[in-house]
Amino acid sequence: MQLAFAEQAAEYVNALHIDDISSSAADQAEVCFKDWLGVAWAGSKTPTGQVVRNWLAAGDYHGCATVLGYPIQVNEMEAALANGVFGHVLDYDDIYPWGPGHPSSTVMPAVLALGEKLGISGKAALEAIIAGFQVQYAVGEAIMPEHYQTGWHNTATLGHIGAAAAAAKVMNLAKDEIRHAIGIAATSAGGLQSVFGSMAKSYNAGKAAMDGVLAAITASHGYDSSLHVFEGHGGFWRVFASKYDEKKAVQALEKGYVVERVRFKYYPSCYSTHGIIECMKGIREQTGPEFAPRDVKKITCYVHPRCIDIAAIPEPKTGLEGKFSVQFCGAYTLMKGDIILDDFSDESVGDPTCRYLMSITGLVVDPGFTEERKAAAVVEMKDATKFIKEINLVEMTQDVVKTNQNVETKFHDLMKDHTGTVALIKKGMRNIADIRSVTNSLRIRKQDAS
Repeated sequence: MQLAFAEQAAEYVNALHIDDISSSAADQAEVCFKDWLGVAWAGSKTPTGQVVRNWLAAGDYHGCATVLGYPIQVNEMEAALANGVFGHVLDYDDIYPWGPGHPSSTVMPAVLALGEKLGISGKAALEAIIAGFQVQYAVGEAIMPEHYQTGWHNTATLGHIGAAAAAAKVMNLAKDEIRHAIGIAATSAGGLQSVFGSMAKSYNAGKAAMDGVLAAITASHGYDSSLHVFEGHGGFWRVFASKYDEKKAVQALEKGYVVERVRFKYYPSCYSTHGIIECMKGIREQTGPEFAPRDVKKITCYVHPRCIDIAAIPEPKTGLEGKFSVQFCGAYTLMKGDIILDDFSDESVGDPTCRYLMSITGLVVDPGFTEERKAAAVVEMKDATKFIKEINLVEMTQDVVKTNQNVETKFHDLMKDHTGTVALIKKGMRNIADIRSVTNSLRIRKQDAS
């Protein structure tokens, strides 16, 4: 008789050991941690980060877990929530394109919060990261893409389960306790796409990280969950998707390490906008330095249907909304030749020239784009000149050496005011005896708090 999926997932997490993990998977997990840490540190300085800090300052919080950019420590759940928000608010975190989803934004905060409390090693952290990623996307294999197409924010829904699996591994729970933690997280899951473009999107990630930590802690004290939490009429898969295939979830546990297929963002916006950003950069290379945005007559962007569903806010009013507007991302990149972190501001989305370019931008769903990350753009000038560019983003990001170099540059840029942390991470996670050396390097002094 086949074991319930929760049992199989628990067995996988329980058995995973750093010595049995391929060096390529461990290396990629290190890159994921580095990328997330830099992005979360930058995210802590955003207006959303300030709201979180204000909320913490208003309460009477105590504990042994660090909140990035905050001078005091809180309990593990609060730290996971705050750091989960920070790691996702910029939409600069890593991506699993075939999910889609952002695995690090829920798993890393859980590992860091509990790892700091327990003083785990860098190797133990890598084990937990890989375990969390694997279980998270094994569950997703059974219900994607229907789950996402229904309107669920799968970074949050699946992230609950990944965070719980990772947290259970950090705590070195017994196999039955791991199963219960995963089940508790599954029944806690939620998160809607309708909040994209607002602070609540990053809250989804933070809440998933927090609930994953809470699930592991409660399971460690004997709290249980049902055996068939995923299967059956009222199970996770049937509730969260119109159709599902549980066999795919079982197969995914042993199909190779998911962490090796994670990709990293070049731009701090929804991944569905990146293809058009690349197209516009390519077109600007064709136009040359004399390009005049007001001489553009018409812009046509050919995109996959998913871009229309989640990243096509026609007239964004805020920088956060701009991250989910392919019209803004394309127009601004065409206007400036590039788009960087500071460009996603309320001022930028209101720029008159950019608004003009957005107003003449049309979106077309191309039925020939079977791979969701393809995109194409045509820019027609008033003198009838046309510029055309097509891109396949997945192919572009398959150059592991190039993308990892990009992460290194990105990390140094985002962490430029924390050279001690940069030097520590450069030594490699497998050489870190206690993860608290990382969190200690990131905890700011009270007099430096803004």
